[in-house]
Amino acid sequence: MANANLMLHCGAQSATWEEVCNAPMPERTSTYSPVPYKDMVSMTQERNLKEFGIEIEDQEWSFGLQTRKEGGSRFFAVCRLTLEEGNEWGLAQGLRGSTDKSISNGFAAGAGVFVCDNLCFSGDSLTITRKHTGNAYQDFRGMLYMGIADSVTNFDDISRELESMKTVSCDLDRGYELIGRAMGHNVLATQETSVAISEWREPSHEEFSERNIFSLYNSFTEAAKKTRAPGAIFNKYSGIHGFFTQEVTDVVAA
Repeated sequence: MANANLMLHCGAQSATWEEVCNAPMPERTSTYSPVPYKDMVSMTQERNLKEFGIEIEDQEWSFGLQTRKEGGSRFFAVCRLTLEEGNEWGLAQGLRGSTDKSISNGFAAGAGVFVCDNLCFSGDSLTITRKHTGNAYQDFRGMLYMGIADSVTNFDDISRELESMKTVSCDLDRGYELIGRAMGHNVLATQETSVAISEWREPSHEEFSERNIFSLYNSFTEAAKKTRAPGAIFNKYSGIHGFFTQEVTDVVAA
């Protein structure tokens, strides 16, 4: 299941699709080119469905700064996508935009996406942004289309990597050694190492009780979730994933 987080704690409010469609847009000028929020969402839906046959399972939208009546000068959204039957991983995508030039247009994607009204914005697969200057509408459309294609490709690669981790056995002591190695290479901080050891010894989720690399990987990501602020988690995930794909499998197989 995709980990799509839309966090509102700086005054933003949830919005309906009707409100998204009717949000007022400023006039285009020689230095400013707005991208309507409705178009952002519609282009994302269209690209996912027409090019890749992927439907959006559910979405959340919100406005920030201004009141609901005024339509919101900032826009934040996340969506979770329905993949083929039997795929246990989920793909999420995030969007953001503004009508007051305060933040750039953005698209994020991956198995984990974090969008917050405090302007934290990231995806563990990719994150792209485009300012409102020049031909921003067409440029963002092109970036969005390429971003969705890249996100689907990257997600397929990540899914295969995670599946392959399940095939590599790892006993309890070997797991302890690799957790220590991760701490030595600054992949895990001291507190995270403690949580990872606890999760490896006795997983919080029964599905990770098998002694394999995927269960060890889960102990790392659980440690990040429990010890880091949401906006800082995804950079940590990137380091963890790199450690496992580049080092752990070779070490265990040796």
